[in-house]
Amino acid sequence: MILSLRPLLGRLLRDEAGSPSIQFAMSLPALATLVFGTIQFGMAFTSYAGVRNAVEVGSRYATVYPYPTTAQIFDKVRTSGFGINTLSSSATSTVSGSCTTYTGDVVGSGGLQYTSQICSGTSSGATYVDVSLTYPIRMSLVFIATPTYNMTYSRRVYRQ
Repeated sequence: MILSLRPLLGRLLRDEAGSPSIQFAMSLPALATLVFGTIQFGMAFTSYAGVRNAVEVGSRYATVYPYPTTAQIFDKVRTSGFGINTLSSSATSTVSGSCTTYTGDVVGSGGLQYTSQICSGTSSGATYVDVSLTYPIRMSLVFIATPTYNMTYSRRVYRQ
């Protein structure tokens, strides 16, 4: 009993039993990238909200009498963020004119560093304080490596 190859080959070409599995396997990388990308962008927006909150809290604190020092304002900014990794308390400070810049490590980020700058001055007879925070994030998509992105938010408040 010798089987002819022609009918067997014809049956194999018409058989569609495994095609959904092949289609799923081909679309899985794109689907996974889309899902994880959406999650990562949501985490980035949450981090930006945390950076904004930290600067806003530090700015409000800067206007409370008796006026706090730049170190106290920085400590308030450092501890007030949410949705971001902990900002190291062992930051180095650099004074340049009326600005103090604090630089420290983001805990658990693999060497990323944050920067917070607090400046004070006078504009049109009013005393002000500028508070800013730069926070680095590194997105982690499934198949795509992304560079580090720095989120920066600044706020100027006037003292009375």
